[in-house]
Amino acid sequence: MVGYTPSRTSTAVFTAFFSISTALHLGQFIYKRSWFLLPTVILCGVAEVVGWAARLMQSMDPTDPGRVNFKIQTILLLLAPTPLLAANFMVFGKLVRELGTSYSRLTPRWYGLIFGGCDILSLFIQGIGGGMLASGPKNPKKLTEATNIMLGGIIFQLISIIVYVALATEYWLRYRSDSPVRSTNATEESLKDGRARGEMTNRRRLMFYGLAINLVFLFIRAIYRCVELFDGFGGRIMSTEVYFDVLDGAMILLAMFSLNLFHPGWLLGETRKEAPVENKEFSASSSTVF
Repeated sequence: MVGYTPSRTSTAVFTAFFSISTALHLGQFIYKRSWFLLPTVILCGVAEVVGWAARLMQSMDPTDPGRVNFKIQTILLLLAPTPLLAANFMVFGKLVRELGTSYSRLTPRWYGLIFGGCDILSLFIQGIGGGMLASGPKNPKKLTEATNIMLGGIIFQLISIIVYVALATEYWLRYRSDSPVRSTNATEESLKDGRARGEMTNRRRLMFYGLAINLVFLFIRAIYRCVELFDGFGGRIMSTEVYFDVLDGAMILLAMFSLNLFHPGWLLGETRKEAPVENKEFSASSSTVF
């Protein structure tokens, strides 16, 4: 239906490894009680497992009566990474709260609201296009329309990622140079609401690196999907299995495993006692710490 029958070996490998990562995330979720990971990372993992299992079933039965396996994989593998991206936004908001909100142009809550909202809108747009494509329209015009809708959703997601990266990079640079967007006094009130500067502990630094690595994989996958859809349904890129395996499947799998390794349940949640406002570099002397 896209010019090839999926390889039984590669689909089995991806199904197995996505199952392993998802099982690990489920265990980490239960142990650390990181509830926000359930509708984000774990949801992505379950969708990927089902989507790749559908590809595996199609590899064993290329006739695919009713196009059931094709419909399942088309929709799920297109939409699955969206909640994983939402987890990145949410974890960064938590990191901002721990390190100090004065270096950020957005409050931790707004990272989730703005970029999470963009994620949902992107999911909705892609879902419409994916549903149209999965239904197997015979009319070439309808096929092109479905592909363009999916492309629009992916491009919108890509733009939101770029804006998010710009804000996160600015935050990192401002924190390192101690150049807050807005100044704040080193008071007990500022300590409680997260405006005061938190210490960059090893765990928080690892979380920063983990989010960056996770985002690189998601960004590469989004670029691939844009190019694939721009090339058109049935085009050379969509009809080449190795491109999909490497630039979609492998990227999302690595993004999943990156959060297994750099798990927010282990790396975040340090108390403010471990993140003092005052240290050798910053003294609360006269007026402000910043």
